[in-house]
Amino acid sequence: MPHLSPSVFQTWFDTLKQLEVGAILAAAGAAAGMPVRMLKQAARRFTRGLDYVADRPILAVALPGLLSFVGAAAAGLFVHVLEPTIHDEFSYLLQADTFADGRLSNPSHPMWKHFESFHINQQPTYQSKYPPAQGFFLAIGLRATGDPIVGVWLSSALAMSAFAWMFRGWLPPRWAAWGSLVVLIRVGITSYWAQAYWGGAVAALGGALVYGAYPRLRAAPNVRDALWLGAGLFVLSNARPFEGLLATLPVAAGLAWHFVRATAAPRAVWLSRVAVPVAVILAIDAAWIATYNKAVTGNATTMPYFVHAQTYARISQWIFGSENVPQPYRHEQMRRYYEEEELPYFERQQRATQLFIEIPWKIVRAADIPYSGLMALPILFAIPLWRRRRTRFPLLAFLFALGGLSTLTVLLSHYGAPSAAAGFLIVTQGLRHLAACRFRGRRFGRVAAIGATVVAVGTSIFILHYQGTQADSWGRVRAHVQSRMEEVEGNHLVVVQYGPLHICHFEWVYNKADIDASQVVWARDMGEAENRELIAYFLARGRKIWLMRVDDDGVLPEPVEYPGLR
Repeated sequence: MPHLSPSVFQTWFDTLKQLEVGAILAAAGAAAGMPVRMLKQAARRFTRGLDYVADRPILAVALPGLLSFVGAAAAGLFVHVLEPTIHDEFSYLLQADTFADGRLSNPSHPMWKHFESFHINQQPTYQSKYPPAQGFFLAIGLRATGDPIVGVWLSSALAMSAFAWMFRGWLPPRWAAWGSLVVLIRVGITSYWAQAYWGGAVAALGGALVYGAYPRLRAAPNVRDALWLGAGLFVLSNARPFEGLLATLPVAAGLAWHFVRATAAPRAVWLSRVAVPVAVILAIDAAWIATYNKAVTGNATTMPYFVHAQTYARISQWIFGSENVPQPYRHEQMRRYYEEEELPYFERQQRATQLFIEIPWKIVRAADIPYSGLMALPILFAIPLWRRRRTRFPLLAFLFALGGLSTLTVLLSHYGAPSAAAGFLIVTQGLRHLAACRFRGRRFGRVAAIGATVVAVGTSIFILHYQGTQADSWGRVRAHVQSRMEEVEGNHLVVVQYGPLHICHFEWVYNKADIDASQVVWARDMGEAENRELIAYFLARGRKIWLMRVDDDGVLPEPVEYPGLR
């Protein structure tokens, strides 16, 4: 078996632009071979279809969500449901398993030192370090169908409907439907926001609710849209709090400015119909967050994320932060990850010259999934429209969010999901401007805008096909070994012993919420003396003990009976 890449998602990112080039060339070749009359007929049919949906508000909002769920499910079931691969995904799955069992957290296991792993707290309780929103949706899928991926598809469906509702507050109905189609194509079916376990769609859902409520409240303060605004804030604070704050501050500033400029009577309406409902939801949100923090960390004001950072991380989440010095690591693989993988990247960004190089690349990486390739073209067409209020606000909000995101030490595509509503508003406004362009009196822009949308479809199909060919991804290797162990009669403890060639991104030691009730338990080798207590604990509970040596990650590991037990 060949050596595996540290991240299948990295491969997607690196090939996305190549796929777009191929799709552009294919679409251009097909268009060149079509008579002008056929192109015009195709454009008319496309816009008529959009108008049919746009003229029916309920259908316009519900259809993108339905298509997202059905499309994502079909992509997963008929191509390949991704196995968890990234460290973060296993952390979210632990959270989902905990919620599905009806608990907010789990007591620390007596042998917890053998179960330490990435992005998971073992003390004072055993739980994910992340906020609970993503785990909540995974838990819905787990409880409803036994498979957490269904929760991912559900979150994507809700996000697509929220985007459709958001667009109708900003754009004419036809262009709201067009924007909904673009978002659906880019992130609602084949992207990892809709197909993997580490998030994107949930935060995008919260951002779309916030940005959808904004123009409606400016036009007419009302309780219904204030509740939608509060719901969006609730989701963001429980999904990606910092990034959600970046997305929310421009909206809060805009509403505050509108309130200040209002006369006395409208201000009273704003207070009663907007401020009070939002304040009630935020109070409930604060109480919930305090309850969750208390259950996980023992302190209502201490987030699990910061407990984990103090315990394990060497770097600050922000580039202007200071290096952390945690307690000595008990496991070499964790030391290598935090000190040899993360720390050098953080240290490079402490040098001004390197920082100016890294920031643009981080922003490009954040835009890889939603706005890469041809989707950058509509953004360029939207920039000349910045003087128009309905373009200026999302453009400024998006730039503000990018500025804030660039201060993070690590930046990935789903970190920008809370601000994706502003980004896709700019894309759609750019497509609208492109569609109105003429050359020598001929209206070529509509065909160009439709072509950009068609290429986005083609790219998504390429990504879906490429995703289905990742038969050697490490996630599938781990799932295969896990399944094979579950087929062996009885309950098992697998002690994992890593060699010097092992890649720390390929982590085997992840467990369910109730470790003692799991059929297969994964534990770290800590040497003969430390292992003796671990083995005695699980032998007393009737488990078979296995040893699995992992060094060359391109070779399928084989668990063997733990030596010296007979």
